[in-house]
Amino acid sequence: MFGLFGKPPPPPPPLPPPDEGDITTLIGAALLQAVVWFFLSQSFSPIVVGINAYIKRVPNGQKNIYLNVKRQYEEAGFVAPDTVAKAVTGYCFNYVALIHHSIGTLCLVASYIKVDSSLFRVGLSFEIGEGVQHCLQIAHAYLSPPGTKPICDMAKPIWSLIICHHSLGLLAGSVAHLYLASNPDVQLLCALLLGAAVPGFANLPLMALGDLGGTGWVAKVNIALSAIAIAFMLYTRVLFFFPTCIRLTPTIFASHGSIAGWMVAVSLVLFSLFNVIALLAAIVAVVNGIRTLRAGPVRPSLVRMASKSASNLTMAMAHDRPDNVAARAAFSPLLNQTVKATRFVAKLKKSRGKLA
Repeated sequence: MFGLFGKPPPPPPPLPPPDEGDITTLIGAALLQAVVWFFLSQSFSPIVVGINAYIKRVPNGQKNIYLNVKRQYEEAGFVAPDTVAKAVTGYCFNYVALIHHSIGTLCLVASYIKVDSSLFRVGLSFEIGEGVQHCLQIAHAYLSPPGTKPICDMAKPIWSLIICHHSLGLLAGSVAHLYLASNPDVQLLCALLLGAAVPGFANLPLMALGDLGGTGWVAKVNIALSAIAIAFMLYTRVLFFFPTCIRLTPTIFASHGSIAGWMVAVSLVLFSLFNVIALLAAIVAVVNGIRTLRAGPVRPSLVRMASKSASNLTMAMAHDRPDNVAARAAFSPLLNQTVKATRFVAKLKKSRGKLA
């Protein structure tokens, strides 16, 4: 038969070995990151020392930070720090988190553009290691109170949110490290999820300069920065996050077993719970800020905001009732910024193909 059609085709080249990580590297990288960032979050760390020096140079810096942090906690329904020192400690820790997330995000974005699984695992180790660090600190504070900073200065309900937040990195992140480091969807998803928090830290320098809930220029700039951060978070942690996870989770069950699949599924639920609370708290802050600028009604609590139905939000966007003007003003820029975030990701995908 081959005489009629010539020689048989050559055999296909052998498939490359699966790009799977090993558990030893995963644990070692996570522990290394946990140790490094634990020390960088303590009072003697150069980051914390530098931020404290900045605060002392700003007139009324510590007082402004305390008032702004106190308002943020109360708007979210949590017990606020009861001393200026505790508020300043949490404020300084946010700078550590900003640096941590920025470096990890840069590694993950580079891994997506260059199609580099090794670089992806390095970037992912930032989030997994931070999860290990905070969970160990929470366990230590629970078993041997008061624990270490900054966990010891946080209310216990916030511990639960931290665990929900880090569940994605600890569970789904471990699965990604072991089996999915070469998957472009996973690379982009991790880059966006870790980077979603970075715009939310853009208002940190403002907190020492004045009242973020007032009517001055500091409050106005804060509202604009917060609106951009919420828009980016809506895109990354809702519009992009859910479709991607819904598409990937069945494949993980089928290709890597039920244990890996359930690790991903459980972490998605816990992380989604954290996202709902974080987004509501951020939206409440923006709405409250706009109402203050417009001399509107007293700020609502997070519980009351969460209890409102989707129909009320739709009406607020569609009608001109005085009590809904602030909500419309808050949500309109979010939609515009979400469109910009979508275009940014589209450009990132194109650049990945060119530089690969």
